[in-house]
Amino acid sequence: MKYQFRILFLGSVAAVAIAQSATADSDKFQISGSARVRSEFRDNADFNNATGDYNDFIGSRFRFDLKVNATPKILIFIQPQFQKIWGETEYVPNSGTTNVGTKTSGFTNDSGLDVHQGYIAYAASDDLSFVVGRKELNYGDELLVGGVGWSNIGRSFDLLQGLYKYSLGSVEAFDATVVDRNITAAGPGDLTLSGIYSANRIGESLQNADAYVFYGRDKGAVPSSSTAAYGVRLKSPVGHFDYRTEFTLENVKGTTSTDERQYDVELGYLVYEPLKLRTAVEYFSASENFDQLYPTGHKWLGYADLFGRRNIQGYHGRVSLQPFDRLTTSLDFHHFDRTKTDKPTYKLNGTTAYGAIGSSSAVADEFDLVVGYKIDDDLTVEGGAAHVTPGAYLKDNGGSDISTFYYLQISTAF
Repeated sequence: MKYQFRILFLGSVAAVAIAQSATADSDKFQISGSARVRSEFRDNADFNNATGDYNDFIGSRFRFDLKVNATPKILIFIQPQFQKIWGETEYVPNSGTTNVGTKTSGFTNDSGLDVHQGYIAYAASDDLSFVVGRKELNYGDELLVGGVGWSNIGRSFDLLQGLYKYSLGSVEAFDATVVDRNITAAGPGDLTLSGIYSANRIGESLQNADAYVFYGRDKGAVPSSSTAAYGVRLKSPVGHFDYRTEFTLENVKGTTSTDERQYDVELGYLVYEPLKLRTAVEYFSASENFDQLYPTGHKWLGYADLFGRRNIQGYHGRVSLQPFDRLTTSLDFHHFDRTKTDKPTYKLNGTTAYGAIGSSSAVADEFDLVVGYKIDDDLTVEGGAAHVTPGAYLKDNGGSDISTFYYLQISTAF
């Protein structure tokens, strides 16, 4: 029934859009979208050859973006999404196998179509607007809250959001329901995220001057837990240089209450403009119980996606180059250490520990290589490789083998 309702809903929206487009002005409707297919190959994610954890798969994601300018003040946005791991069994509408994974490739069953984003936006004035529905949140460099564009599914929130624009920038406030387990009866079970994000442009050398407050709460935890995060972000080009810095203070409450922090500083330099040759160095640090909330980790802590922003510090160097109009390349090196050597470093989710044995701070070194080529203006092929060498800390905890990750992706947008 759930899938039938989704298909009926999407079909109704499409039918209304098509019918009205014949009589309404064309600028009432805007259609865009994207599509991509990516092969991924991963070996030794646990840094241990003995476990035989090699895996590879092909994933795809197709999105259509429909904007309907219902009135000059009301915008309706809906983003259907079809994502699939090729050959993977899924739960599909089938009365005989309702709760059993069912084959969908080469058999007479189709994967479900879902909605990644769907919301109503109301412009109360030129400066004030509101959004209600399901929407991605992408704030700053997404160190704490991001849509995880790398993922074939991505992340969106069910929320109410307000936006106010002023002379230097804008401020957004939102309240999102992440999990609600008590919709039919009273009791604990809610996971929420609220926040205020102010983005400002102060001058040519301070094009991004942002400040934010995020508050996440899990009333289902025993005892209930919460994270209050307060941060600032500065980012701008300055001639051939560019810089980025972000600092966050947190109060994390659970069985105990602790004060945590993270900071991330990057300095870049455009060495040779005709080839877009740029170098950059970065230093980052996160304390032992830092709550990374809902980040886009893939952007900053290595393409292998093996580490979360908790009890971790280190440095990162990058060289990027565009030798031809259609060809881009980048080479990155990451060095990871433990912030406190009596506490573990964590995996990408920020909650699963690698282990706490040993006193070494050295976690791992990672090399990433990415090459992209535009086949034409609307079609891009990209390949990447990550090579992660474990340090003494991981070796002390049973991980002494090199971890590798490779991918090949083709994508388009319109």
